[in-house]
Amino acid sequence: MENSLAQLIEWAEAAEESTTGARKQAERDRDYYDNIQWTAEEQAELKKRKQPIITINRIKRKIDFLTGIEKQQRTDPKAYPRTPKDEEGAIAASDALRFVEQKNNFDSIASDGWENLLVEGVCGCEVGIRMKGDDPEIIITGWAWDRLFYDPYSSKKDFSDARFLGGMIWMDADQAVTRWSHAKDAIELTVSEASTADTYDDKPKHTMWGIRSASA
Repeated sequence: MENSLAQLIEWAEAAEESTTGARKQAERDRDYYDNIQWTAEEQAELKKRKQPIITINRIKRKIDFLTGIEKQQRTDPKAYPRTPKDEEGAIAASDALRFVEQKNNFDSIASDGWENLLVEGVCGCEVGIRMKGDDPEIIITGWAWDRLFYDPYSSKKDFSDARFLGGMIWMDADQAVTRWSHAKDAIELTVSEASTADTYDDKPKHTMWGIRSASA
């Protein structure tokens, strides 16, 4: 069942308001990985003392080690038969899974998600269907951690109990109207309901946000 635009905006804003602290910590953790580990006040104090600003980044070393382990231990998807008579079906299913994996370059998507999980603590990807003529194609899209929002009351680590999960994508309003002309009023409403949260800022910043997708 499709949700109304108002419901999507309500979910996104609820997630934004309830995860401020978590997102701030995630941004700090990324800074630590990127070798930004001193506050402006600490740097000023060291310069005042004429001491060098030295950072021994053990965080990056550990994260890089773990991402390397993930790449070394990759395995191809495989389906197993439930009974001996299902052997041929399992082989066909394995071939189909590996085709989807290779076509979507899932190794790269998985590695990016693993790094986000290690650093910021959350990752995600979207599995969808795109029609190519009369044939459906399975499309896997990786989402960066700062494009995702989720039910703030979810307690499961895999969000299996979440009422909604969604992502935010940036697009010029006139481009969106051209692409979805039938939804012009909804697009204009979305722009008017702008958010200023730093995490979800566009790159470059200071642009309005709109909802990409959400589902119950």
